[in-house]
Amino acid sequence: MAAWRLPRSSQRTSWCLAIGEMRWLVTLARRDQTPTFGQTGITETIVSIADIHAAIEPMGLQSFLGSEQMETPITHTIYIRWQPFENLQMFNVVLRNVFLPDNSVIVETYRIRRIQEWQGRHRYIRMDVELEQIT
Repeated sequence: MAAWRLPRSSQRTSWCLAIGEMRWLVTLARRDQTPTFGQTGITETIVSIADIHAAIEPMGLQSFLGSEQMETPITHTIYIRWQPFENLQMFNVVLRNVFLPDNSVIVETYRIRRIQEWQGRHRYIRMDVELEQIT
């Protein structure tokens, strides 16, 4: 008997996410930029808005190359449950903490390129993002 496993995004039906796929705790945030007084440049701060669970999947090669041609690189797709925010465009950063076995933490910063409601039913939100920084 074959072992049961979660379907990949290419095998997934268009109307559901499997149980357990939303396993990453991520932070939806907003990036604020203010001018630096007395110097040239800007100061950037990231303001956390909400902590939620999400499914994060890398993009396929064909989708990645298509996004490169449009000059908006997309490296991952993030799915979250519908959130009752009035304006989803206020988010422009997703942060994910990855805990390693040696008790260190890697913070991955994703820049949101596109937000859309998935299937138009107020169930899920799909975000196309670019992996911006790993610290």
